[in-house]
This record gives sequence, C-alpha cells and structure tokens, in this order.
Amino acid sequence: MFAILLAVAGFLAVYAARDLIRDPYTDRQIQESMVDTWEVEAAYTVVVLGAVSVIAIVALILTVGQQGSIRRLGAASVMVSVLAGVLQLASHAKLTGRTTRLTAQTFSRMYGFF
Repeated sequence: MFAILLAVAGFLAVYAARDLIRDPYTDRQIQESMVDTWEVEAAYTVVVLGAVSVIAIVALILTVGQQGSIRRLGAASVMVSVLAGVLQLASHAKLTGRTTRLTAQTFSRMYGFF
C-alpha cells in the first residue's frame, strides 16, 4: 500500500518539478487565453493539493503503530507528498507571476486561490 502512495506522490512531484523547470505555456498562449492556460493550471493545482493531502493523511494513519521498514515507507510517502504539494504551489506561483506580467491581470491572495 505504501509503495502505491509513494509512487503516486512521486509522480505528482516529478510532474510539478517539470512545470517549474519548463514553462507549460508560451507567452502567446497566455496572452490569448487565460481560460485555457492559467485557469486550467489553477484547477489542476487544487486537484493535486487535494490528492497529496489525502495521500499524506492516509500514509500517516497507516503508519501509526507500525515499525521498521513499513514505518520508513510511510514517512517517505508523507515527505514526498509534502514535496509534491510545495513544488505544485511553486509552479502555480511562477505561472501566476508570468500571467500577471503578460496580461496585467491581478490576482487575489494566494495566487488567485482566495
């Protein structure tokens, strides 16, 4: 079970890191349509944050009372989940900054989430 949680969290972390390193949209795409670029990424970010939160909570619950390698796998699942969440938020913040710079659109607190 922990291997699956760890693999899913790892996949989400790698995908978020990829978007942080390589811009998912060109400047032209962002200028032409915020609905097809920023809003899609914002919705995806909410889904990823929800998924990694659930993974971390499930891993914590399953880890309680365990010992040895099972406990270490559970801790790794939680840490990779947190990493994936942080990377996804950083990726969203970067895209929000680019969108603001390119379109002069301002966003509310927390990069448009609140």
